[in-house]
Amino acid sequence: MTKNLVPDELWDRIAPLLPARPVRRHRHPGRLPVPDRVALAGIIYILRKGVAWRDVPSTVVGCSGVTAWRRLRDWRRPVSGRACMPPCWANCAARTC
Repeated sequence: MTKNLVPDELWDRIAPLLPARPVRRHRHPGRLPVPDRVALAGIIYILRKGVAWRDVPSTVVGCSGVTAWRRLRDWRRPVSGRACMPPCWANCAARTC
């Protein structure tokens, strides 16, 4: 489903705009983070279906709605001064549900 929600052309345009993930701690690293492409698929699922964040089916998208929301929150923070989400919104708006 991730490939359907985030085609390769879209991923190639958005991936360079995303901020780099922080380095994991060596001691007590915690859970592995969800890949950025999977989190982006969760965000696009929300935009297309119009469901609440808590209603994202993690078995279909690959991550929970809360994870997708947190990643969107992190991406919207002005770390690099570049907006990384507008290309995604424009692509999603061009498609119909």
